[in-house]
Amino acid sequence: MKTQHLTRRHFHFVRGRGRLGTTIVNGLKQLDLHLVDEPEQADVIWFCVPEKALKSEAEKLKSKLNPGARLVHTSGLLGSDTIRVRQDFQVASLHPAYSFSKPLTEMPRDILWTFEGDDGLRNLLQSLVMAWEGKWVEIPPEVKIPYHIACVLMGNLVDIPIGAAEKICREFRLPFSEMAESLLLPHIAGCKAGSVLENTTGPAARGDSETVKTETEWLRQNLPEQEDVYRLLSGLIQKKNN
Repeated sequence: MKTQHLTRRHFHFVRGRGRLGTTIVNGLKQLDLHLVDEPEQADVIWFCVPEKALKSEAEKLKSKLNPGARLVHTSGLLGSDTIRVRQDFQVASLHPAYSFSKPLTEMPRDILWTFEGDDGLRNLLQSLVMAWEGKWVEIPPEVKIPYHIACVLMGNLVDIPIGAAEKICREFRLPFSEMAESLLLPHIAGCKAGSVLENTTGPAARGDSETVKTETEWLRQNLPEQEDVYRLLSGLIQKKNN
């Protein structure tokens, strides 16, 4: 672990011990950094709470923290100014483009972290990301919303069609794991090169409307909750190719 540029003089407090918050706590411990039990004891305060609670949680600490306190939130959607509840505070957002389905005992490598915030927090947080062997990128506050939409599309909403495929495989005793490995892993590798839709294959991409119609009808009869998803996604691919 490369920690030679990571200062240990800071004291960290993490508000919110869910999946991400707990992983950050464990990641800080992994680097042998100082963690404290109360925010008043810290000079770096992390907010790993839902977006709707960010402002109010920062306001609760407004009168308790020392001048010059460093406040960091992990929201991908909101800008760092959300937690600027005092002008003497330094603020930043540091968001991992990663899906934490459960708390982890240490920080995974190769995560992309996006930074937006005050210059005074850049070196500290970048050193932390480098020590976790992550990837660093800086984005302006005005692109936070489109950035987070892209994260949701790639990291969350994609689970709906994959989950439908898993349900079909389980019901009809098809080898889901092997199919996922054969189809998804090469597909993801191809996506990294870009031009995703230009390389899309399948019945909708080749204009096979009869197959799309047949499979949509099967879903209507057997998995009606997935019919609209299949119809919508196929329609978007067909529209792109027309």
